[in-house]
Amino acid sequence: MRATIRTKLITIFTLVVVVPVTLVGVEAYMISRRTLTSHISQGLERQAVGAVDQIDRVLFERYQNVKSWSADAIMLGVTEGDRDGRISNFLSTMQQQYGLYAGLVCVDANGRIVAASHPRLIGMDVADAPWFHPAREDPAVHVYDLAFSELFGGVSLVFAAPIRPAAPAASSAVDVETVSADPEGAAGPPLGVLAAALNWSEILTLVNTMPILEMAEQTQAAYAILIDRLGQALTQPFFDDREIMLARNLIEDGLGAARPPAAQPTGFRLVSDLYGHSALMGFAMSRGYRDFKGLGWSVLVFQRSAEAFQPIRTLQEHILLSSLLVVALVILVSTILTRKLTTPIVQMARVAERVARGDFEERVTLVPGDEVGSLATVFNQMIADLKQQRAQLVERAFVDNVIGSMLNSLIVADPDGNIRTVNGATCALLGYSEQELLGQPLAGVVDGTVLSGGEHRGQHNIEMVYRTKDARRLPVLFSSALLRGRDGRLQGVVCVAQDLTDRKRAEEAMRAYAQELARSNAELEQFAYVASHDLQEPLRMVASYTQLLARRYKGRLDADADEFIGFAVDAATRMQRLINDLLAYSRVGTRGKPFEPTNLSEVVDQVLATLKLAIEEGGARVTRDPLPTVMADATQMGQLFQNLIGNAIKFRKKDTPLHIHVSVAPHGREWRVEVADNGIGFEPAYAERIFVIFQRLHTVAEYPGTGIGLAICKKIVERHRGRIWADASPGRGSTFSFTLPLEPPAEQHV
Repeated sequence: MRATIRTKLITIFTLVVVVPVTLVGVEAYMISRRTLTSHISQGLERQAVGAVDQIDRVLFERYQNVKSWSADAIMLGVTEGDRDGRISNFLSTMQQQYGLYAGLVCVDANGRIVAASHPRLIGMDVADAPWFHPAREDPAVHVYDLAFSELFGGVSLVFAAPIRPAAPAASSAVDVETVSADPEGAAGPPLGVLAAALNWSEILTLVNTMPILEMAEQTQAAYAILIDRLGQALTQPFFDDREIMLARNLIEDGLGAARPPAAQPTGFRLVSDLYGHSALMGFAMSRGYRDFKGLGWSVLVFQRSAEAFQPIRTLQEHILLSSLLVVALVILVSTILTRKLTTPIVQMARVAERVARGDFEERVTLVPGDEVGSLATVFNQMIADLKQQRAQLVERAFVDNVIGSMLNSLIVADPDGNIRTVNGATCALLGYSEQELLGQPLAGVVDGTVLSGGEHRGQHNIEMVYRTKDARRLPVLFSSALLRGRDGRLQGVVCVAQDLTDRKRAEEAMRAYAQELARSNAELEQFAYVASHDLQEPLRMVASYTQLLARRYKGRLDADADEFIGFAVDAATRMQRLINDLLAYSRVGTRGKPFEPTNLSEVVDQVLATLKLAIEEGGARVTRDPLPTVMADATQMGQLFQNLIGNAIKFRKKDTPLHIHVSVAPHGREWRVEVADNGIGFEPAYAERIFVIFQRLHTVAEYPGTGIGLAICKKIVERHRGRIWADASPGRGSTFSFTLPLEPPAEQHV
């Protein structure tokens, strides 16, 4: 799906703001992370350095104590086996006074303990102790790595110094700072060795109780350990009672960072800690203190990354939330701005689409004031111009279509009388092509003057003659009108002509037909006269004499003669009736009276009065609705109702009282009149046949009549511009319906 301009602008605005904001947020996060990492790491490093320095000071003090005590004059009693117990008393006093030692022993040159802070140790042979021989042979104070000692009953750190025979005199004071002798300057072989086992819990407490940054006590998230120069763990965190650290070589276990490089005795790193978690580690290696060279131990301080970087994660969440808020705000602002910017463009696009579909009524509804408003104004003006041009094109196309589809000839000539435009009907009428007619003078095809000095001659629906290409002269019904511009100047003339050839022929045919019709009517009138006078006179004589024979000679002749005379009388009577009916049928169209307002109710009442005797004899009951007044021939209306009611009486049931009802109702632009009865009815298949002259459904013996009555009814209704039809069912009666116009019909004489 194609992106809209609004979507594109929102995307651009969002990217323009969001990308820098995101980059700033990421950079701020990275800077904060680096800053916090550096701050925490440096803090861990400082703590490791402080812890190492403190340990070095503690060891230096123990180092100085052993060095001073070994040079004390009281130690010369080692050669006599401390018979007076002065050395043992001195060692016990020192242990109690300082409380930092697990034990103090004085060993003679043969490796036998002659004095100790604990009497149980006196007499024990320690010649095989790792510290004895090096301390006896080297005038310096020796410090041995932390190890388990059966002599002192646990893990201990042993300081050992030789006892020299020529040690300078020294006060018996126990203060280290008052000892001024220098054992390293003494002469002669050593008399023995002074050994002191440091109380290790002091170092262990110092390492395990040091606070890590802001934390009051150590946990798995922040803790410190002490390792030797080989990476061996020397301390066990108090919170972990599994003792998994002691005797554990961290370098061999994969914690390569546990041993700081010699070139970098202090620093910090990102490592996996002793519990397998990502952590920041600060480290510092022992550097000694004054003349104490140190043991090469290192303090490692760990803080788990999850806790160390918690402020960073909080900052990250704040940055993310702020970024989301900024993005939402940018999208909202950009949506508002782009809506304001794109609304007129979108509206113009929508209006342009509707204009493309042909709707030129739509306009861009904007208040001018800026470039977009000016564009909208120009756009609306363009639509108005397009509408006008389209209207002109449509009008021109419509005019061309009208001219081309005209059945009549159309010629447009210029003021000089030269043909400029013709339609197809003109070319077909005159036999010329369009190119042959264009530019030709109008007088070449039209007899008569159309333009006379630029003035219109008022020609309108006059008969003129057109000359065709094959020199034929065609009569036309001609009209012309001048074309003038807005300034009133003459621009040409329009000529419209209708070919009268067919109409002339039709008029000629109509005149011939009228003459023939007049002749036929005259013959019909003559026939009617003959039928009413010449034919009826002999028929009356025949009927009179046959009736006279019947009266005089009935019963005097034989039965056959009486029957024959009866046949003759009946035939003459029926012939006379038939001639009268034919005469009445012929006079419907020729002897009818002019139409005049006729009250049908009065007509029906007169008919009922005429048929009173027949109604009474048939036992019929005749009813009617109020009937309207129509323009009609009153006599023929009476004849119509008399025939219909008379037929109903004639064709009644023998065993059922007859009921006849005359009703009327408006039906569109006509009155619909019905004459319904409950007589014998007839088959619907004969509904049209009964209106044909001389067509009967019963024999004369069953129902007398000539078969002309309904034909006369049809002719009367048709003369009044109506229709007649019948609906019936055998044994259920019949309904004869006919229509009469609501408006006066034009009188018809046929």
